[in-house]
Parts: sequence; structure tokens; C-alpha cells
Amino acid sequence: MKNGISAVLIVKNEEKVLDRCLRSLAGCDEIAILDTGSTDRTLEIARAHTSVVAVSPPIEPFHFAEARNRAERLATQDWVLTIDADEILEEGAMSALRRTVRTRPQSLGFRVLFKLSDQDGQNESSLMKLKVYRRGFWTWAFRVHEQLFPLGEGQIHDIADASMRHLPDPDKEHRRRQNLELLKLSVEEDPGYLRNWRQLGMEEILLGRHEEAIPHLRRYLEGKGIDPLDRSETRVHIARAIAKRPGGLEEALSEFDQATLEAPDRREPHVYKALALVNVARLDDAIVEVRRCLAIPVEKKPNFHLNVESIWNGSFPGEILEFCEKEIHAAKMRFYAGERPTG
Repeated sequence: MKNGISAVLIVKNEEKVLDRCLRSLAGCDEIAILDTGSTDRTLEIARAHTSVVAVSPPIEPFHFAEARNRAERLATQDWVLTIDADEILEEGAMSALRRTVRTRPQSLGFRVLFKLSDQDGQNESSLMKLKVYRRGFWTWAFRVHEQLFPLGEGQIHDIADASMRHLPDPDKEHRRRQNLELLKLSVEEDPGYLRNWRQLGMEEILLGRHEEAIPHLRRYLEGKGIDPLDRSETRVHIARAIAKRPGGLEEALSEFDQATLEAPDRREPHVYKALALVNVARLDDAIVEVRRCLAIPVEKKPNFHLNVESIWNGSFPGEILEFCEKEIHAAKMRFYAGERPTG
């Protein structure tokens, strides 16, 4: 038995980020890379770091799970570290992984601390994510936003001192459009895979197609067993999309309230409701909403990877509050100076 770790990647046109990723894997027993059709320097960069590089036969339309299963067959070690080109293993993580697979050899997999942020690199959040698993005991499924499924029973443990970070290339427009088409195909193939309905809605939002996103997000909410925090977050996205409609504010405010009912200890629905009110100059109402947000104690912060740090540390609500108070004060000064509204 080879109780080592193989880092396994699928790549395509990742020359901007691949070298950074592979350098972070120093000390790994093996790096195995499957290229799925690069036309840039991706293959050159990959071969500078490892000899285990293969080019996949075409997969049309593309199927991420199939590509990952093919890539895993390149690995020879007992453990697979699955990582994307726009992710890095942070300092000290490899040592923690080695120590853990050595001391827990019968485990089925391990979750590491996975750090991510929004598309602008702001609002960092984190979650424990399954990124290391025993080779041959799992399979990937689903065309896009693929998931790992165990082939047997076994324990999965957290490695709190091993972390990875997502550092995406800001230019994701082409990838988003590809994902959108694959998600449309995926929900036709497997409408019961609820996660893809939500992801389809989110891809529409990222492309600025808010109205198109709403029915997909509502379809996700029709599912059973969805975590209340996920339901709350999804309702916030629906509300923000509706608020962009002419005359859609009141319906949007109702959705924000539903988001709060789903998860009463979340601050985020209050903040985004306040922003919607600011956009229509209902500043007094926005202030009320911000104060409701700040009334939720930080100690009640849910364990949720989509928490927005700037909301929970008070800086973002504080900015909204300051803006509203300044605008109201300025309006009063204009009024008392004789600048009476007309009409």
C-alpha cells in the first residue's frame, strides 16, 4: 500500500493560475493532471511540475464528473487531494494532511478548511469541504457542480489545521456561459438534483439576467430537506432580483421578510432589505432595518459559509446607517434653508 497523497486536477486553459496552484502542492507525493483541451500554455506549465500529465479524449457536451473520474485513474497513491487550478493549498496544510492520513489510515475522507470570497475578492467566508479522499472508494457524479459519492461506508473527519483558498481569475465570463449551458442540460437530465437549480439561478444572476434567475431559484425552494440557512440565502437572491423590476419593491420586501423567517438569526436579509429601501429613498425605513440587523448579537452568528464578514463585524451596516443619516440631515437643512420641494 502507498499511503501517500496524489493531487489530482482537471484543467483547460488555466495558464493564468496553474503555476501558482502547482507550486502550493510542494511536498505532495504525486501530481496528476488531465487536460481537457487547452489551447494556451497550460500543458507546458503542467509538464514543468509533473510527468503525470494526460490529454483527455473529447467529452461533448462536457461532463465534469466524467472528467474527474478519468483524472483519478491517473493517480497511484492511496489518497486523492482534489484541487482546481484556481485554488491553492495554504502553508502548513500539506504537513497536516500527511500527519492525518498516517494517523487515520482507515478513514474514508477528510474535510479541510476551504476559504472563498466573492467575485471581487471581498466578503471572505469559509466552510469545511471534502477535498481529500481514499482512492477507489468514491465516484464523481453530475455533469456540472459535480459531487463525490462514497462507494462504501466509512468515517469522514475534519482537518482544521489544513486549509485551501479559492483564488479565481476575475475574467470568468466565458466560464460562466459554459456553466450556464451545462446547467440547463443538467437540470433536464436530472431535475431531482436540486443544487443545480440553485446554481442555474446564480449563474443567471452573475450574467445580469435577474428575471431569468427567479423561476430557477423558486424551483430549488420547492425541494424538501433544504437547510433553513440555504433557504434564507436563496430568498435573499430572489428578493434582490425582484427589487430590480419596475414596481417590484413591495414583493421584494415580502421576500426579504420570508428570508428572515427562514433563519431569524441571520443579519444578511435585513441589510439587503435596507439597501433596497435606500434605492427608493425610503431612508427612515432603511434605518429601522439596519438597526434590526445590529440588534442580532454576534454570538448568534450561524455556522454558515455564506456569512458576510463585513455585515457581522458591523462595518457595512454602519456605512448604510451613516449614509442614511447624512442624507436625511442634508434634506432637513435644505428644507429649513427654504428649498421646499415642488410638485
